[in-house]
Amino acid sequence: MRFTSFTALLAAALMTACGGGSDPASNHGANSSSTLLASAGAIAAASASPVEQYGSTVQQLYIAYFGRPADPAGLTNFAASLSAASAPTNLPDLIAAYTTNAAVKNLIDSFGTSAESQKLYAGDTTAFVTAVFNNVLSRPPQTAGLNFWVNAINSGTLTKGNAALSIMAGALVNTTPQGLLDAALVNKKISLGSQFTASIMTSDQINAYKGSAAAASVRTMLSSVTGDTDVNVFQATINTTLDTLVAQAPLTSIPTTTTPLPEPVFELEDTAALPSLPGTTSPVSLITPSATAAANFLTEAYSAFNFTIISVWDTVDCPTNGQVRCPGFNRVRYDSSSNRVVSDSWAFEPVKQSWLPLSASNARLAGGDIMNYGNGWSDSPLDLELASRSIVNDATYFSYTGGLKLKLNVAESSLSGSSLAGTSNVYSADAKAFKVELEQTEGAVYELYKSTGFWKGSDDAKSYPLLASFRAAHAITTAPFCMQRSLSVSYGIVFNPFGRGAAVYKLSGFCTSTIVGEPLELLNEGVTTVNGRKVIVLSKSSYATTKNNQFNLAIALDADGVASEGYRYSKGYVYKLSDSINRTAMLDFMKAKSTSSAAWALP
Repeated sequence: MRFTSFTALLAAALMTACGGGSDPASNHGANSSSTLLASAGAIAAASASPVEQYGSTVQQLYIAYFGRPADPAGLTNFAASLSAASAPTNLPDLIAAYTTNAAVKNLIDSFGTSAESQKLYAGDTTAFVTAVFNNVLSRPPQTAGLNFWVNAINSGTLTKGNAALSIMAGALVNTTPQGLLDAALVNKKISLGSQFTASIMTSDQINAYKGSAAAASVRTMLSSVTGDTDVNVFQATINTTLDTLVAQAPLTSIPTTTTPLPEPVFELEDTAALPSLPGTTSPVSLITPSATAAANFLTEAYSAFNFTIISVWDTVDCPTNGQVRCPGFNRVRYDSSSNRVVSDSWAFEPVKQSWLPLSASNARLAGGDIMNYGNGWSDSPLDLELASRSIVNDATYFSYTGGLKLKLNVAESSLSGSSLAGTSNVYSADAKAFKVELEQTEGAVYELYKSTGFWKGSDDAKSYPLLASFRAAHAITTAPFCMQRSLSVSYGIVFNPFGRGAAVYKLSGFCTSTIVGEPLELLNEGVTTVNGRKVIVLSKSSYATTKNNQFNLAIALDADGVASEGYRYSKGYVYKLSDSINRTAMLDFMKAKSTSSAAWALP
């Protein structure tokens, strides 16, 4: 057959095919080139899975014929098919097997003759080859290369079904200056294609990467790759592309039921994965952390306040109806003797000329009726004073029991010469301000609130023996669950009665039991067990009332079997703390607020 000589033909024509120099024969002997082609990829170990063996090969097929990375299902299916066909794992041998292995030929042809590929590479042979070059190499072919590939196809030496993959293979082994640039670009596209596929983890993302519109968007993303593209930085582009696909994906209906279902419909078994945090950006603009700033912050950080103190048995120093209010502060500092972060609050009493200690104002991640701090449920918020401090890679971390870890991001700026609020004074030379964030780097926090029953509607203050029973009661459109805190009283959710997922509906009034119109949004659903208690975790709804967007919705039953709903914070969440000032700036504040030298001796 005429195809059997194609490997040698390809090797002999690499330079012209890729638009190289004028003497291709002197650079490309068939034997040496065949050796080079054969060594282009190693055969994976027999014990490796099909995806491990053929993952890169599948990505090469997708990029060559579709100009985009594989979807997870396509990657798995085609890898399994290549494995079943005992296909070579390197590209040159795979092309050679096209003429000897019917199963391999059918697989490659399924790409080349697919509707997507034919639409992408429409037109006569010249237009076809030009389109492949533009798609695979991000450039048009040079005259010699164009003529070579057009003649190979027109003469029958090469089929259109095998052409795109062959052009990619030619680029990968060409050693001319242009060939080396082409090879670097193709390898980068293959690597980033694999990175994109690996980034598809949620059911929302899987469902969103379907159809011609999604394929076109991802093709545009990959076409933006150049030889200078930073593979690590490109992850942000991948994340943005996936977010856009999810946001633009059409809604699919959740089954509608009008009569009560059996209770419960199915057991709430833990899922393999929970919905990931939405988006790729944190709810606040991440500041650039500084180890020096963090150390300065923990030396002593102050938040200045004016307090009103009322006492029925002592001198009223800070009357609510007078002109005098007591200046003071909240303070956070690292206590090296106990290896803890502690906080305290003080007010200066102008009549007594002394400092009055107030109840501590501890920095917290969150608060609520149900809290889990990694090794058990609690009715108390997480406090920094529970944490020990450590410096890791120039960043300050606070570690909690149970694996929760919060990173302290601190940036400082000078206040020197700026005006003290409400006074004519200015800050001194060493006065500094701190911008502070806690970034969650490990673990999960559940902030859940018991239903109040205030609206006496579908917020549901009933008691249930199992979370599955609660879920089944709200798997009908006549009984939506109003998530007052996390969605607001105007929206409710209805669970999918026959599988995972929930839909958000507009309610006819505040927490009523009547929905209005079609689902506004579909939510992914996962289930996890925390300290023996089942928790439903839902992908965050765009109808949530908070401005922060990096959280999941969560539902559990409290000790009385009443639904508690709220938020799940996990790795990637950023909590913005109140800005603070250093000791020098606090002294400046006290001097501006009080002429008494006693006020300048901070406790």
